[in-house]
Amino acid sequence: MFRKLLHRWESLAPRHQIMVATPVAFVVLFLIHASPLFPLLDWKRALTYAVMECVPVALVLTFATQTELARRAHMAQHEAAPTDADPDTSRSEEDADRT
Repeated sequence: MFRKLLHRWESLAPRHQIMVATPVAFVVLFLIHASPLFPLLDWKRALTYAVMECVPVALVLTFATQTELARRAHMAQHEAAPTDADPDTSRSEEDADRT
């Protein structure tokens, strides 16, 4: 189930990821700030911090997802490409053949 959910998340467009991640980040951050971890914060201040922090958290999450997708695509492209000899050695062999 987790893989299915992860695949659905990664298949969303970045703007949709931001729209989904922002309210989720807001709720999670509010619960963290309102928890016993921050005993001096009242609920108004916890709400304020959650509002201020939810958009950057959603942006970072979306950026990390897109970077991971690009990395996987890059790795898949290199795995599919035939591996030739080192490009530097092949150039020196070509130069030696020309002379």
